[in-house]
Amino acid sequence: MTTARELDCLRLIYEKSGDGWPVRLADVAKSMSVKPPTALAMVEKLVREGLLKKGPSGYALTEEGKKEAENLVMAHRVVETLLYRAGFTPDEACVQARKFDTFVPEVVVRKLYDYLGRPNECPHGKEIAC
Repeated sequence: MTTARELDCLRLIYEKSGDGWPVRLADVAKSMSVKPPTALAMVEKLVREGLLKKGPSGYALTEEGKKEAENLVMAHRVVETLLYRAGFTPDEACVQARKFDTFVPEVVVRKLYDYLGRPNECPHGKEIAC
C-alpha cells in the first residue's frame, strides 16, 4: 500500500516533471526536505508499484502513475477550493488541504467538485481538470 508521504512524492514528481522527465533524486530529496536515502526508498517503492520508471538521468511517471498523480492534484485543488469557500485564505486552504487530501476517495472528490459548481480553478488560479 502506498503511504501518504509516497503519494506526496508522486505528486511532487508530477508537478516538477511538467512535460515529461527527468526528475532527479536530489531534487526529490531537497523538495521533500528528506535525505537522499529516504527519497531513494520512496521512489524505488513507487517504481516497484509501477507508478514511476527510472531513466538514465532521473525518474518519470508511468501512465498509471500519471493518472494517480492527476487524481491527487485534483483532490488537492477541490479540497483547497472547498476550504477557501469556507473562509480560509488561499494559502491557509492549501496548507490544511495537504493534511488530508490524499485520504479523500475519488468518489467524494467528484461529488465535492459537483457541489462546488465544477470550478475551473483552485484559489491559486491553477486548473482543476476533471
